[in-house]
Amino acid sequence: MDQLTKREREVLLLLADGLTNQGLANRLGIAQRTVRAHIFSIVRKLELQSRTEAALVGDRNRVRLASDTTFPEASPLDAAMPEVAMPDVVMPDVVMPEVAMPDVVMPDAVMP
Repeated sequence: MDQLTKREREVLLLLADGLTNQGLANRLGIAQRTVRAHIFSIVRKLELQSRTEAALVGDRNRVRLASDTTFPEASPLDAAMPEVAMPDVVMPDVVMPEVAMPDVVMPDAVMP
């Protein structure tokens, strides 16, 4: 844990709470790209395999991380709004035309 920056510790603690990248970005007032960079750095420095492992490490070290970090409290608006993962790109609904499918008749199998 000592090799993590203060901001990385904040990210790790919030990651342990199950926040998405968007939730982390909103809470810390930073861009999602910056959140991804912090998570990548945390995983690399702690020699972990994934974001999930990082979240578990964060949860197991919650007391230590909480004493080392200070970040903005959630606003009342954050508490009222459930966290929803939003897609980066919204695709329009695609309507597929009706296509007539021919009846398929399978021939009887001939046994030798």
